Amino acid sequence: MEAMPGFRGIHYGSSDHSNSSGTVLCSTRRSPRGKSYISGFFPAGNQDHKVFEVAFDNYIYTKLDPKGRGAICIIYPSFAKAQFALERWKEEEKAGAGSHQLVETGWVYQGPNATPDY
Repeated sequence: MEAMPGFRGIHYGSSDHSNSSGTVLCSTRRSPRGKSYISGFFPAGNQDHKVFEVAFDNYIYTKLDPKGRGAICIIYPSFAKAQFALERWKEEEKAGAGSHQLVETGWVYQGPNATPDY
C-alpha cells in the first residue's frame, strides 16, 4: 500500500535528510482496521525525517490505534502544494480509488515523543 498516492514532494528516504523550508505532511500505511491516519501540516525546520515519523507513529500508537504504524512524512516546497496533494488524495478515495478511510488527526510535530513499548 502506497501512503499518500500521487503525492510529489521530498521523501526522506533519499540521501537528503534535512530541510530548512517546506511543509510536512505525514500519514500511516493502512491499519488492519482499514484506516490511514494523516497529520496536520507543519513546517519542516531542520529535522531529520525519522524524527517526524517516530513521533507520529508514537502518537498514533498511544492515542488512536496500536496497529496503525508505519508513518511516512513528505516535505512539500509550499503549504499550497501540500494542501493540494492532500485534497487530491481525498478525491481519489471518494472516487473509489482507495478502499480505506482517511482519518485527519490534526497532529503536528512539537518535539520528540518518548517511544512507547510496542
